[in-house]
Amino acid sequence: MGIVENLVKVDNQGKLLGPKPSLTQSNAAFAHPTIASYLSFMRLVDEQQLCRPVTMIIVTDGQPDPWDKQGGAKLYERLRSIRQILGVRTYVVAFTKEIYGDPLKFERIHEIACAASGAESIPTPCAGDNLYGWDTCFDQDNPAGGCAWLAEDHEQLGEALTSIISRDFAADVPGGPPTLASDFQQADPDDPNSPTVAAQTSLRAWTEVPSWRGHVVRGACEDTDPDNPEELADYCKQAETLPMPGDELESFGPCPRSRSWDAGACLQQTDPADRRLLTHGADGSLIAVAEDGQPTAAFTALVKALDAKGRIDPPLTFGNEDNEIAAMVDLLLGVDAPEGWKLPSISNAAPLLIRRIPPYDSAFSPSVGIRDPHCAGRRNAAGDDVPSSLKSFAAQAWETVAGGGLANHYDYAEAVLVGDDSGLLHAFHYDSGNELFA
Repeated sequence: MGIVENLVKVDNQGKLLGPKPSLTQSNAAFAHPTIASYLSFMRLVDEQQLCRPVTMIIVTDGQPDPWDKQGGAKLYERLRSIRQILGVRTYVVAFTKEIYGDPLKFERIHEIACAASGAESIPTPCAGDNLYGWDTCFDQDNPAGGCAWLAEDHEQLGEALTSIISRDFAADVPGGPPTLASDFQQADPDDPNSPTVAAQTSLRAWTEVPSWRGHVVRGACEDTDPDNPEELADYCKQAETLPMPGDELESFGPCPRSRSWDAGACLQQTDPADRRLLTHGADGSLIAVAEDGQPTAAFTALVKALDAKGRIDPPLTFGNEDNEIAAMVDLLLGVDAPEGWKLPSISNAAPLLIRRIPPYDSAFSPSVGIRDPHCAGRRNAAGDDVPSSLKSFAAQAWETVAGGGLANHYDYAEAVLVGDDSGLLHAFHYDSGNELFA
């Protein structure tokens, strides 16, 4: 383990000041003879050059032997210093059965874990206080009988390590800057003479770590009222309170129409067989990946053609191609995804909102109702007008249809696009969060 105090300088309050001459100033292989030496070096090295460990997991198959030389108060003090001086959280996992039938060994393994957690009391670390609230213990309310993480077999070991990593490294990683969207509508959608009001929402993507579950979330903005900083701005409040406008009734999935949704949660509720996954052939033709949860003939042929050209790595197994393509489709659809969460991580992608073209309105310049006169790419001069075909398209885009198992909806859907880390580009319905296609 090593002795931290022999390697670093600290002040009277235990604050880390710098290295002592005895600390190896190298990260070469085998340069550090002890754990304390390595952690001290990593703690003091320029943080701009190297990652600095903040957590250590000790997996042991028993207690030090002989105990009178390798264990006891000396070991407890060394473990405590790792936490109190270097600030490294330490978890102890006992991967052994021998402690269950021996009360002394059972007590010692928990004392080792208590010391590593930063206990104040030595040589009885589980009996005193802990400035860190026993935060690395399995049972923080019972450190004396439950500080160490116990595992009798590889399955329990995996569960313990997964729980530790989930607890210690849990974080939300933003996918990119949020997108703000403003919608203008009548205060009362049933009264055309009611005042026009605004509702502003934000669209953001983020990933849960270490589960790598992706989220695309729409919700009301959080701007404050400049005249009353304790209150949200009206356009943020109205995003939560205004009824949804328009004639569209279809939500395209399990989540209802709303300005507040999480596409990951909506996709979790979606049957994999109901998803629409698309790709394209070499000629640009559109190919459905699956139908009713099974690979389509066109997709199977595409994968086999790519495999014949050496484009599939690893290549398909001769005689088992169809099964492997089916497994590929299951992976893309999210079949057997942990807890049914089908949206993978979105670590470096900001959501992109695709809006419907505004309806034709001759009072606007240009004559399609775009509020910024330059975003249409042209100026409206005397005798100059947008083509009649664009006027027709702008009108048709706001016509609703029904049929094919769908309620009233716009064929020209507004969608939020985002790419995930598995290579899928998702289109989520703007007013529900349900997946339109990927």
